[in-house]
Amino acid sequence: AGLPPVPPGATIGFALDCGPAGATFDPPATLTYTLSEEEWGKIGNSATLRVMWYNPGTGEWQEVPATVDPATRTVTAEVSHFSLFALTWAAASPAEATTGPAGTAPGDVPSGSEQPTGGETPWALIAAGVLVVAAVLAAGWYLLKKR
Repeated sequence: AGLPPVPPGATIGFALDCGPAGATFDPPATLTYTLSEEEWGKIGNSATLRVMWYNPGTGEWQEVPATVDPATRTVTAEVSHFSLFALTWAAASPAEATTGPAGTAPGDVPSGSEQPTGGETPWALIAAGVLVVAAVLAAGWYLLKKR
């Protein structure tokens, strides 16, 4: 599956499509991207890191308030609905905005059946997925207990 067009001047490093579409929860779930030293080093300026969600109603990427922690190489955001989320940063050059940091096209989203290149494990995506699943389970438990 492909990503919607990349926001101008941005690079999408990691995308996570959470579903089912339209599902909401309260309290919000914590979405954390954890990057390896190598991934963090490719970003350049960590101050440009942003968590974005794609709003299909407007056709635009919208920023989600997030906390960047360079010491732990994490970017954390609170989310209250499922959507397509992405970790983005300012492109170092116009070429990077069109090719991405790993030489992938901006519309490329790895599917669950694809293997990472070079035998690398996509820990950031795995961690984000685990956190989202944990948040959904906690929200479900809370709702069941509330009844």
